[in-house]
Formats: sequence, structure tokens, C-alpha cells
Amino acid sequence: MHLCVDFEINWDFPDETKVYSMKNLTYPEITRYLNKHFVPLHFHFSKAGKNYHPIISAFVISISNEWFLITAAHCLDDVEKNIKDPFCKLEKSSLIDYGSLEAIHGHPIPFDYESTRRVHIHVDKFDYGIIHLSNFYQRQLEANNIQPLNEDTWEKQPEDPDFYLLLGIPTELEEEIGEYKMVTPIIQKIDRCIKRPKCFKKTRAPMFYGKTTLIQGLTDIDGMSGGPIFSFKSNESGKLKYWLCAVQSRWIKKEALIAACLMSPFVKMVREEISKPKQSN
Repeated sequence: MHLCVDFEINWDFPDETKVYSMKNLTYPEITRYLNKHFVPLHFHFSKAGKNYHPIISAFVISISNEWFLITAAHCLDDVEKNIKDPFCKLEKSSLIDYGSLEAIHGHPIPFDYESTRRVHIHVDKFDYGIIHLSNFYQRQLEANNIQPLNEDTWEKQPEDPDFYLLLGIPTELEEEIGEYKMVTPIIQKIDRCIKRPKCFKKTRAPMFYGKTTLIQGLTDIDGMSGGPIFSFKSNESGKLKYWLCAVQSRWIKKEALIAACLMSPFVKMVREEISKPKQSN
């Protein structure tokens, strides 16, 4: 299925001038294009002689020249639960940074997850997971052309976007091959709901609600929690630009409805994280 034909998409952020023309852009192509911001986490746990390989959808942002991996807090909660289990061992963890069109190498980056500075934000219905990336990991990601989303991508949102897309890795598209795991990042078009659907509880937290129609062959988007939701808008010259709108949090399969945490209130929380003493690794 073609998303659209003969349009231009901004290379990076709304204020950038470098523009690429992309003809007959398909869903797989735009997924690979947006993957330059997308860095899923891979974990290898062992327990009672069995191996478990969870994948977490996540993306990179930059605030005041500091880099962070952003995901849903409940995804990190599951990881922490396994780490605290005395019968479960974290064998290794890694960053999957090679899904984009500009990737140079095709192997994951070993990642010392347990030594990172992490914050899980559970306030009202907020569901933000923050992992600070040291300069070492920042350089590793930069070397494979990963580009963080900066503050302009959520502070300068268009009032009436043309459409929204959710990027993430559905669990049902993961495939284990020995000690390795094959993953398939996809995008889902989201139609924003003006009002809160009744299946979601009331909250004081500003939320993004939407409805989606699953792409052909997909029955569930479980696993896409923590993925970014982008808003898209064409300007007067026909150039399509995008912004970071929200972080996917909850999914009601029966209703095909999602609830996501908007990026706007997130900024203050991240700035507070930046102000804390740094660690070196």
C-alpha cells in the first residue's frame, strides 16, 4: 500500500534546509527513513535453562546536547522485574541502531543497561521511560548515523497535521533464530480522536488518543509501546515535514484504540534529569 506519491520530506527537523525528494514512498521506505531516530533495546535473559529475548521499542531525543533513549515506563518496569528476579540472569543487552537508510554497519551495539541512569515516570497516567545515554553511546550511535529528535520537533507542533504515524516493533513480527532475534519495525497510521474514548479512564495528564486500522497480515500491535508517534504536515510548497507528537503507551485491541503520552509535558521532567550529577562510562 502506498502512503503517498511524489512528495518531498524534510531531512531532519522543521527548521532544516536539506530536503530529499522521495518518489513513490511506501510504508517500508518511510519506516526505514524514520528509523534514523529509532533505537530499540534488545535483552537476553536466562532462567531455569531457558532463554528470553524481549525487545523494547525506543527512540532517541536530544535536550541541551544530552542524549536520551525514550520509551514507555511500563516496558522498563518489565525489564527491572526480570533483573530483580534472583533466578533470572541478564546475559547481555544491546542497542539496535541499524534499521535506517543511512546505517553503515548492521550489528547491534553492546549496551551496559544496568549501569545507566534510568527514570520511570508514573504520575497519573504518564508513562515515560528515560535512559540517559553517555557520550560513549552517543558517539557509537552517531557513527551509524542515528539522529536524535531535538526540542523543535515537539515544541513547534502544527495545529492541524495531515496525518499521524506510530513507529514500533510488534511482538508478533519478532522471530527467534537460535540466540538471535529477527525484528520488523513498522508504522501504523493513527486517526486522532478528538475526545477521550470511554474505554480509557479519566486523567489529568494531557493524552493523545487515536484509532488505527492494522496493516495487512498484522493482528496485534502489542510491543509497539514506547514507540514514537509522529505528526506530518505539508507546507505551501508541498514539502512534507514531521514532528514528534507522543510516546505510545496503551492499546485496546478489541476497540483498535491507543492512548499515548504527549511530549510537551515531558520536557520539564527530562530537564530535571539533566540537572542531576552525571556518571561516566
